[in-house]
Amino acid sequence: MIEDFYKYSKISWEYLDEIWRKIRGEKMLIGGWAVHLLVNDGLKINKRKEYIGSKDIDLFVEDLERVFDILVSLGFEKEDNRFFKEERDFKIFVDVFSPGNTPDPLMEYAFINNYKLRINNFIVPYPEFLIVSKINTILVRGMKEKRIKDILDLLMLISFSKYDIDLIKDLIRKHNVYISSFVIKEIEENSYVLKYFNFDDKEIESLIKILERVLLYGRNP
Repeated sequence: MIEDFYKYSKISWEYLDEIWRKIRGEKMLIGGWAVHLLVNDGLKINKRKEYIGSKDIDLFVEDLERVFDILVSLGFEKEDNRFFKEERDFKIFVDVFSPGNTPDPLMEYAFINNYKLRINNFIVPYPEFLIVSKINTILVRGMKEKRIKDILDLLMLISFSKYDIDLIKDLIRKHNVYISSFVIKEIEENSYVLKYFNFDDKEIESLIKILERVLLYGRNP
């Protein structure tokens, strides 16, 4: 699975770079590519590994219609509320959101209130917002492969991003993020994926304990 992600993300990155450069106005990169930018340097220094990016591209922008025009000009087609392009043996999906038009209020809150960081030429949300969003997504994600990727993103953010645990606590409470035993069990059972990135058993066990303390802030009684 991970090797496939490397292959697909290389192509996805080329499209992301071109789309990003063409967008004018306020914009923010979210999802797996935002996680990649936040953790990749730390992973390379500590584990001598490059983090996988994402097959899909997720954006939060000020002007939806302008970005839709950019995607159409690059050969993307609309499918329901997403855009896609056939590329070799897979589809690249692009999801674009804006204030008032998003399923993720956390990203809207970060965008509107300027909880953003610049990394290279990209703008991404604070890691706390991605951490809480990933926790929320794990609970509802249907496809197992995508759920494992969300878990991996979450564990990498806990490992290699600088976050404020009090802000995480505040976001979990403010946005009513429900954390069930299912979420904790899924993370524990799939934490083995870290071994691909040179984490040993002791490091994984320690990381799970850290994450459990984070999750306790939002755990329902």
